[in-house]
Parts: sequence; structure tokens; C-alpha cells
Amino acid sequence: MLGKLIKHEFKATARLIPIMMGASLLLFGLFELSHALKLSGLVATAYILLILALAGMLLIAFIVAFMRYYKSMVTNEAHLSFTLPVKPGELYFSRLIVSAAWALLSFILFVVLLLFSVATMLNMSVGDMFSSMRGSIEGLGAANIFTTSFWVTAVILVLYSGFSLLVSGYFCLTVSAIRPFERMRLGAAALCALALYLANEIIGGVLVFFLPLGITVDQNGWAFATQSMYSGIHAAGNTQVIGIGSIIYGIVMCVVLLFLTVRLTRTRLNVR
Repeated sequence: MLGKLIKHEFKATARLIPIMMGASLLLFGLFELSHALKLSGLVATAYILLILALAGMLLIAFIVAFMRYYKSMVTNEAHLSFTLPVKPGELYFSRLIVSAAWALLSFILFVVLLLFSVATMLNMSVGDMFSSMRGSIEGLGAANIFTTSFWVTAVILVLYSGFSLLVSGYFCLTVSAIRPFERMRLGAAALCALALYLANEIIGGVLVFFLPLGITVDQNGWAFATQSMYSGIHAAGNTQVIGIGSIIYGIVMCVVLLFLTVRLTRTRLNVR
């Protein structure tokens, strides 16, 4: 049944996001054509519009995700959604999976078009651009730091950030539908988001400095270490310690919020 729900969610959300993707591709084509024809005025305009379209595409992916969840799980369609012969958890995960898929597709298209457009502006191929970047990194003596594993980790963290944003947003929208906050609705969701943000900044900030888990960075590269950022500041030598306490806290909170949201959808929602 989850597969059918996912298929339905793709159909329900496959309106605005594909349009933004198509617009980004068209603007990229216009940019490449104007650059090839050396139409300098049009190149600048097309490039600015392309950047705006790419940023808008990512933003729209999340806006659609939150609007769809709010409409189908809290208001309007919620009564119909909860009459379906499926578990509330399946309703939740179908929306989370589809929203994450759209966000991932938007992110991939964003990165690909941005890389190719920057390479075009520099009159280089993407391969040559990466070779030039690699040469610059080696010239700075940082080749051991910016390794393949570093970039893979960076991409994973970016993807996790997007997923965490979806989980946090769904939790806050769900909180707005439980009985103590039902009259506030979106106001309650906004307060919930603010509370989560402040907790992340305060608790995450403390853990970054004092949790004995971090990443050491020196001329030999980077590696995980059982050392806090605070102790690294006071340690002798050139080795720098970057605390990862906020990342660990964020992952734990993401799992907790996901679990709580599923629990709330099963028992406590007061839809209207």
C-alpha cells in the first residue's frame, strides 16, 4: 500500500516542481546559446535569471512539500487521508519519501546546471575547471585535506540537512494539529520551528565545544578524533580540532522528531 501512496503523492506534487525544472533547463539553454553567439548583454541576463530559477527550484521543492503535508495531514484533505485503509505512519512516510525525492532531484539539477554554467562563464570544460581547482588546492598545500572522502562527506551532510529540514517541518506542522495548539495552527508551527532552531543553536553549540568527538585537521589531512574542540584550542601544535557535536545532536534529534511525528499522527491529531 505504501507504494500506491507514493505513486499518488508523485502525481499530486508533479505540477509546480517540474515546471521550475523545465524553466531552469530552458534558461540554461538560453544562456549557453547566448554565450556561444557572444551576445554579452543577453549572457548576463540569462545567467542571472538562471541562478534565480535554480534557487527558486530548490525553494519551491520545500514549499510544495510543506504545503502538501499541511493540506493532506492537517487541513482540507486530512479527513479523507485518515479514512484510507492504511496506517498513519504510511501516510507520513509516503509524503516524506516523495518530498525527499523531489528535493534530491532539484539539488542534483541545481548542482549540474550550476557547474556547467560556471564552466561556460570561465570558457572551460567542467573537467578542466576541476583540474584547475585541484591545482589551486595543491598549490595551497591542502591536497591531503580536500580529498575525495572530504567531498563525499560534504555532499552527505548537505543532503542530510535537506532531509532534516523536511523532518523538522513535518513535526512542527503536526504539532499545530494537536489539541493544545489547534487554534494557533500555523502560528504554533512557527513557534515550534523557532524553538527547534534555538535548541539546535544552544545545545549544538555547547556540544561542538565540549563533546569529546571531533575532526582533526593538519597538513597530513583530516581524521576523526576523540577530542573536543575546547581541548584542541588549548593544545599545543598546529593541529586544529573541529567539533562535530552539533552534527551528532542534529542526527539524534532528526530521528527523535521522526518518531514523535509518527506517534502523533497515530493518536493525537485534531484535523479540521
